[in-house]
This record gives sequence, C-alpha cells and structure tokens, in this order.
Amino acid sequence: MKKSTCSLLAGLLTLSCLHAQGNPATPPAADPFKRNPAEEAAAREAFMPRVVSICVETFSLELADAAALYHQKLPDSKVYAEITARVAKGQARQESFSVIRARSGERAMVENISEYIYPTEFDHGNAANTTPAPPVPNDGTKPALPTPPAAPATPTATAPVLPTSFETRNVGFTLEIEPTIGENDDVIDVRIVPDRVTLAERVKWGQGVSEAEMPVFETQRMTLATTLLSGQPQLLGTPSRPPVSKVDADSANRVWFSFVTGDIVKVVKEK
Repeated sequence: MKKSTCSLLAGLLTLSCLHAQGNPATPPAADPFKRNPAEEAAAREAFMPRVVSICVETFSLELADAAALYHQKLPDSKVYAEITARVAKGQARQESFSVIRARSGERAMVENISEYIYPTEFDHGNAANTTPAPPVPNDGTKPALPTPPAAPATPTATAPVLPTSFETRNVGFTLEIEPTIGENDDVIDVRIVPDRVTLAERVKWGQGVSEAEMPVFETQRMTLATTLLSGQPQLLGTPSRPPVSKVDADSANRVWFSFVTGDIVKVVKEK
C-alpha cells in the first residue's frame, strides 16, 4: 500500500514539474485579441488616406500620320509611347500638360485662364421718332387716330455706339474632374471635362464712331466619363482646332490627341 502511494505521489510530482517548466513541443496559445504582423500591415494599408492624381496631355500630329497611327489599332499605352517618341524626334508637338489631384468621390478643377469682357448690346444714341397717342377727350367723342410713328433713326457717323450690356468669357484652359476609386484599388472611374478656349480674332462692325468690335472664340472641349487603370495612359479623344482656325492656319491638316493618366497616390508621412 505504501509502495503504490509513493508511486502515485512521484507521478504527480513529475507532472507538476513538467507543467511548471512548460512543454517545448506545444506552442503557446495565440492571443485572440492581438493581430499578427501581416494583419496589422493590411489594416494600416486599408485605412491609409489616398488621393487620385489625374494628368491630361495633348499632342498634335500631321493628319496623314495621325490616321496611319490610329488605324494600326495599337493599345492606348503604345499609341502614347509612339507619340511621345515622335515628340522627342520633332515629328509631333506636345500642346499641353496639366495635373490635378482630388479625393475619391469629390470634384476638383484647375484653371489657367484670363477673363475677357466684351459688350453684347449697344445704344446708337438715337431714339426712334414716335408720336404718342392723343388723350381721350372728356366730351365722350372718339379721339383722333394717332399719327403713325416714323421709322427709327439710322445711326450716322456722328452717333457713337455706346455699350449697354457686357459678358465675360474665360479664355485659356480649364480641367474639371470627379474621380472615384474602385473596390480593387486599381480601377478609377472618372468624369472629366477638359476645355480650351482661345480668342481667335476681333471682328469690327459699322464705321467711324459707330464702329463696334466683337470677339470670335475657338473652343476645344470634351465632356465624358471613363474608367482608368492606375498608371496606364488612356486616349480620351481628338479635340482638334476648328478646320478654319484663325489661330493656326494649318489646323485642317493637324490632329490633336488627348491622353489621361490616373494614379492612386497614398498619403504617407515623409521622413
């Protein structure tokens, strides 16, 4: 009886020692309230603030070169690379370069403009010669018919033209965007409106002091919504000048290509 009791006590003592020392073959239980390093990095990445950077560039090529390049049916990124290579060789021109950034889901605009104010209505300084209707007599008889009004006076060289109403037009380049980051953090849906307005000439009307001057504007505008892959150039369209442009006499023989490149930029603290 004593021998079995001693054996039992020895076994319990051995188990107690092993429990106190720990079993090296058994890993410690994971803390359910603590993330592992990979999960913590993923969580920081998910909540890191981001903005969308939109770059719009325009190039112009000769009409025949533009048509031949387009009909090759190359991907947009390769068309962009080919055009930029031609710019470096002097075979194409880069017309503009603009960058704007915005938070996902919000509108943003960049303007490079000057305000041009011009008259839209004029007063020639001569009112029409009209005869008012005679008053109704008190005796109840019918009034005499009024004399027909004379024809409006024709402006003369001595009657100056006076502007009475004005409008303002923004001349230059305006870029408006509204980007939205997709769920996979690689796709950007964007509404984009690049708008270029050029003061082409001023047209004169009349003679002498009756001369009035009116502006003529040329507009290159696109309004569209598209989907971008982050970092990959995409063709927006060909916002060429009017074929009868007063700014570029060779406008009928040149084609403008407009490209947009969207990037998702993470906002991090720089060291």
